[in-house]
Amino acid sequence: MNYTKKLGLWTLVMLIFVPTFGFGNIASNAVTLGPAAIPSWLLVALLFFLPLSIMIAELASANKDKEGGLYTWIECSIGPRWAFIGTWSYFVANLFYLQMVFSRIPVMISWTLFGENRFNDANAYPQI
Repeated sequence: MNYTKKLGLWTLVMLIFVPTFGFGNIASNAVTLGPAAIPSWLLVALLFFLPLSIMIAELASANKDKEGGLYTWIECSIGPRWAFIGTWSYFVANLFYLQMVFSRIPVMISWTLFGENRFNDANAYPQI
């Protein structure tokens, strides 16, 4: 069998959409703001997601003969030194972001299973 390694359009769209918006952020925003979240997401889509998608498409097309990725994109724009710094900066930023995301998982499971946040310490300290 001959398999080609190509991403479909839907896969590419989701690879851009999910890290940018994040389904968890959409749900949290909808719970916090209610119906007012709809215009805010439309505004974010117009001012952030659309330009980001255009930049990613431009960088991908400019580097179609290369391996791709963040390092390649920065290297073709401003050089290898800044590509190294930018890639490590992205890595370090994600370390803190992933810790924040992973800390939400037990709370989300608690809401799903019990309908409340069982990790809330509000009742642990009596009022004086």
